[in-house]
Amino acid sequence: KEKRSIIEKYEEVILLNSSVYGPLFPLLPIFEKMDSEKCDFWTPTQWANYIPNHLDVAPHFQPYFLVIKKQLFNSDYFWMFWEGFDENQSNYWDLVINGEVELTLHLERNGFIGKAYASNYSKEPLDDLGYNEPFSQNGIDVLIRNCKVPFLKIKSFAYNHHRPYSISREIFDALLDSRSNYPINLIDDHLNRTQALSNIKSLPDTTIILEDDTLYKAKNTKVAVFAHIYYFDDIKDTINEILQLPV
Repeated sequence: KEKRSIIEKYEEVILLNSSVYGPLFPLLPIFEKMDSEKCDFWTPTQWANYIPNHLDVAPHFQPYFLVIKKQLFNSDYFWMFWEGFDENQSNYWDLVINGEVELTLHLERNGFIGKAYASNYSKEPLDDLGYNEPFSQNGIDVLIRNCKVPFLKIKSFAYNHHRPYSISREIFDALLDSRSNYPINLIDDHLNRTQALSNIKSLPDTTIILEDDTLYKAKNTKVAVFAHIYYFDDIKDTINEILQLPV
């Protein structure tokens, strides 16, 4: 009741998590466009999942930036979801299924309408990728170029076994071509601090390191690895990555 009383005076409530860079472009034109849409909540992108038998994930609105209108956050159905949500999820995919997917399904079951700002581009084919869902990760360069989607998922730079090549360079080119005012150096600095070198090999200041084979031939080199593993089911994959170290 206390939380409801705090926000009931507002027209909209925005929920934003830290898994993105942005805003890449001014938000005002995006809000103006979505204000003209008949909906109770909206997000920049959606997981359409129109590819048969690709992933067992129901279509849903991706709530890393979730705009909730007054008629929704003043309803009992909205608060029922949060009161019944179990925060003790065992792994990332449980959180996706029981959190963001179930949120969309719960709201739609109770008559609320959701929209995605970039919905017109969620089904554009990417033949060279061979795999484009979630589109906000694997096809983000297309979303940036075609509709100036306001946020960039950090995971877009990570290794993905469905994708035959890194799209880091394409993302940076799309930002430059689209005249984004977002300081690209912030992305570059953050990736260098937080990501494995293999995930960011297409960034300008890491390419020369990977091309210089002599760096891998140093003898008697000792390497210490400090790993922060959040989910238990990531341990095996993390160990496999560590075993790829050349020294």
